[in-house]
Amino acid sequence: MSIDRPVPVPRTAVPLGITDPVQSARAELKAALAAIEVKANAPRRVSEAIDRTVGEVREKAQQNPGAAAAAVAGVAALVGLAVWGIVRAYTRGDSAKRPASFGSRAASSSAGRPRRPRIRSGPVGARPRVRSRTARAAGPRSTPA
Repeated sequence: MSIDRPVPVPRTAVPLGITDPVQSARAELKAALAAIEVKANAPRRVSEAIDRTVGEVREKAQQNPGAAAAAVAGVAALVGLAVWGIVRAYTRGDSAKRPASFGSRAASSSAGRPRRPRIRSGPVGARPRVRSRTARAAGPRSTPA
């Protein structure tokens, strides 16, 4: 039984039957460059590995959907726990580990100046009393007798 059609040759192989030494050298160089390209093309290799892994995971998920749902829930819980831990460690961290700009009065530019008094307001909902400029210029209020 013979094959009527030619057998495809991979890009990284040298075809048989080349008798001319120049053509043989060119074919070997071409095959070597193709092999280097396949090995050195990291993004393509990563993409192919991801495609293989995704295909395997989809196949397993179709075979056992309950386990796939549990795996997704477990991964989501782990990611949530990691984010919660990072945020908690950052917000509750030791004040000595934080930079000076986080609430440290000594690091502020007004280190040697006296503090201004805090403005205190009256009861909630009370309107502040505002005096006009003329009344302020006249002095303190006089109370009727």
